[in-house]
Amino acid sequence: MTDGAAIRPAGRRQVGERAWLLEAPDPAAAMLLRELIRSDPPAGLVDLVSGARTVLAVFDSPVAAQRAELPDAPEAQGRIDPGDREPVVVETVYDGGDLDHVAEAAGLGRDELIRLHADIVWVAAFVGFAPGFAYLLPSGVPRLPTIARRSTPRTEVPAGAVGLADFFSGVYPRRSPGGWQLIGHTAAPLWDQDRQPPALLTPGTPVRFVAVREQIAVTPPPPAEPHRGPGLEILRPGILCTVQDLGRTGQADMGVPGSGAADRSAAIRANRRLGNADGAAVLELTLGGFRARAHEVALLLAVAGAPARVTVHTADDPDGTPVGDVITLRPGAEIRIARPSTGLRTYLAVKGGIDVPPVLGSRSTDQLSGLGPPPVQRGDVLPIGAADDGPAPVPAGHRPPAADLSAPAVLEVIPGPHLERFDGGALDQLIGQEYTVTPRSNRVGLRLDAPAPLQWARQEELPSEGMVTGSLQVPWDGLPVLFLADHPVTGGYPVIGVLTDASVDRAAQLVPGETLRFALAPDRPVRPGA
Repeated sequence: MTDGAAIRPAGRRQVGERAWLLEAPDPAAAMLLRELIRSDPPAGLVDLVSGARTVLAVFDSPVAAQRAELPDAPEAQGRIDPGDREPVVVETVYDGGDLDHVAEAAGLGRDELIRLHADIVWVAAFVGFAPGFAYLLPSGVPRLPTIARRSTPRTEVPAGAVGLADFFSGVYPRRSPGGWQLIGHTAAPLWDQDRQPPALLTPGTPVRFVAVREQIAVTPPPPAEPHRGPGLEILRPGILCTVQDLGRTGQADMGVPGSGAADRSAAIRANRRLGNADGAAVLELTLGGFRARAHEVALLLAVAGAPARVTVHTADDPDGTPVGDVITLRPGAEIRIARPSTGLRTYLAVKGGIDVPPVLGSRSTDQLSGLGPPPVQRGDVLPIGAADDGPAPVPAGHRPPAADLSAPAVLEVIPGPHLERFDGGALDQLIGQEYTVTPRSNRVGLRLDAPAPLQWARQEELPSEGMVTGSLQVPWDGLPVLFLADHPVTGGYPVIGVLTDASVDRAAQLVPGETLRFALAPDRPVRPGA
């Protein structure tokens, strides 16, 4: 990248209540724009997500987004400059299943393709898809042709696979689905959450692939010993029980999703009933069916979210007694939480918070990336933080209001950054029909069905760019996918709208088979500072 680049007005698009998508003319300009923002971050900035030709700036509040002064984008840079940094060497065995196909499609011999790939100094333009997955661009003049992705993605790509797609190269840091053309593999540790930073390749890192004949696999560390002291003993976790707090911020540029409680307001209400900090870790219970026991210690508990029958069982009262939202659980006593009468997720807070070890600043389980503690299992004993920490319980009037989960769901949506990529009446169509939550929905997102799919104006995907929770991505089939807490940090489908924060919480309580409608959110003019 050149020094003293000329400045021109940037394309800026509002993304929901708290984010701006800044457009740049090419990948090198996007990298420079990211560095300009990082060098002088505006107040309230919590995350920067680089994309192929964009930078997404996410703030902690709508007010901070409104007041933010953001730089204009540099002019097109034309080339990626690796700078003076020594390249990270990635030893690679070129034995990928698509190697011969890629060489033939590129009009190259197998050995020539390997030589060209290894001769290039690549630069990490941005990180997305999964933690540590860097999109690498060639520095200087590209010497490889554009490589089309596989027409049918693989359902499983092994960790360490080296691939090509479009004009990018990359390495899969963990086993996952993927549609890139695989040309080799490496044992390089792309992601290590005990390393600082955890990602081997971060934006701006130069990389050189070196051909080798074999690799020695790295043995992963043994799993941590389970907690054996006092705490909350899990007798039955139900369909899915995870530890959640308010998530990870400031890590998106390494491909780390925000995660955290799917219904943040419900988790906060449960914590405030006990006087915990809003961000104390709680249990997120999916469709109830939960049983746990106070192990060697008395516990003070609170529930919020999807309403469910809660009972306490003791040796003297084996049939159980219904209890309210705040529960005292004596040592050996058992709490049972039934399936909710309406809604999907119930939150169980413990005075002092669930005290599992944090990962990258959060105790949340992230189903997409695998970060954080594994889902809670039968027999786990969860440690509890110091019960005397934190303020007094917060009065009901100062807690986030609870949505009426029995009422039909109407989700407020702010028009998205890509309306021009849809047919002219697509926004009216979005709010004019009813949608059904499909069984393929989870913490990553809700997959929706509708009588009439939305139509793209032109059949082309976006270059990868940052995504926020609440984004309504519309893939080829025209059926929206609503991103929830564990969504990937980047995506390649156009976004027709973004939900308000309150509507994201309501969406997180929708059960497969339920219906919903969208409504335009009241105007909230948000303009970045000049």
